[in-house]
Parts: sequence; structure tokens; C-alpha cells
Amino acid sequence: MASLISIIAISVDHQYKVARKAKGDKGEGEAQSFSICGDGGLVLSYVAVPSTELSYTHEAMMEIVERHEATIDEETHKIVVQGKLPKLVFVDTNCCNGKLGGRNDDNKYYYGMMKKLDSFHLIQR
Repeated sequence: MASLISIIAISVDHQYKVARKAKGDKGEGEAQSFSICGDGGLVLSYVAVPSTELSYTHEAMMEIVERHEATIDEETHKIVVQGKLPKLVFVDTNCCNGKLGGRNDDNKYYYGMMKKLDSFHLIQR
């Protein structure tokens, strides 16, 4: 899996029910799965995280960036070297601040790729 890359776009998604089934429903904290998929549903990475906070997904996303031979600024997550990194990423959360005009240059990029809310979560909103 460590050599797989995506050309067109990447999609990231958190799923809490999958991890709950794996660990059991005993009320012992939270866990979620975080999947990163590429073109055609190709799974690029699949990890367990405690929540949707960006700090928990950082290591997995940096591995994807490096795999695509790209370089980003660690603090701003803006692209320094594009490499083979796709230009778009479809996200399930953290796409904007939920207000009209809330998308600005500081929050419209996710690890060097322009964020778009995936259609399933768009319909839910």
C-alpha cells in the first residue's frame, strides 16, 4: 500500500461505527477509522484515530504527501513543491467554518490540496 498514489483527487473520511464494532461498545472513550482513498476508490491509507481533530490525522496525511513526492509547509499546510500530489481533496468535515464567505485562503487548503465537501456530507447538511 505504501507505493500507491492518486492522480486526480483524494478523498478522506472518518467513520466512528466501524471502530466501535472493532473495539466493542463499552463506553470506554471514542475511536474512529480514518480512510484516505484515491482514484477509483483505491485505498491509500486506513488508520484508527480518537477523533476528527486534525492533529490526529497529521501523520497519515504527511505520509500521503511524501508518497506523492510533494512538500508542504508543516504549519500552514500550504504547498511548497506540488510533486505528484492531486490538486483536490474531498473531505467529510472541516471544509469551512459554516458561515457564508467562511472559505478563505487560510482554510481552503488541506495538506496542499484544495478542499471540497464530498457530496454525501453536502446532502446531509
